[in-house]
Amino acid sequence: MSEHDEGRRHLLLAGVSTMAVAVLPGCSGGQATSGSTDAGNASGGGCAPSCGTGTFGVEFGEYPALQQVGGSASLSAPGFKDDHCGKDGILVIQTAAGTYVALSSSCTHQCCTVGFDAASGEIVCPCHGSRYDTTGKVVHGPAQAPLQQLTVCADECGVLVTLP
Repeated sequence: MSEHDEGRRHLLLAGVSTMAVAVLPGCSGGQATSGSTDAGNASGGGCAPSCGTGTFGVEFGEYPALQQVGGSASLSAPGFKDDHCGKDGILVIQTAAGTYVALSSSCTHQCCTVGFDAASGEIVCPCHGSRYDTTGKVVHGPAQAPLQQLTVCADECGVLVTLP
């Protein structure tokens, strides 16, 4: 294990991964905005443990589908409660090469868990058929409110989602 990886492991074990820490090579300071990505330093270095305060890491090793365009991961993000339903579910999608979005996975109609349909490129609610684009905007009701967007950045290890 490299000295950099050992330092990251130590920070994670110490519970510092959700606090503000020095940004290591890989995430360029964490200045990504909602629905965008900061691909980081592809020329080397390690993985950033944080893109700012309140981040949640989604590692490619655990969610390999995110390494492909159209790949998605639906998961619980401890510490997150979406604005509409109060649930902790998030949906992370690679929408284009190196571009990621993270959204609440709770449909704003009746709080069912949505999923990404790679064939249509839309987020779909299985309960009542609401559909959203990858920015969270409703494209077909009955839902009327958009999905909550979260800020993301990415490095060679995974996607880091900033929790509100």
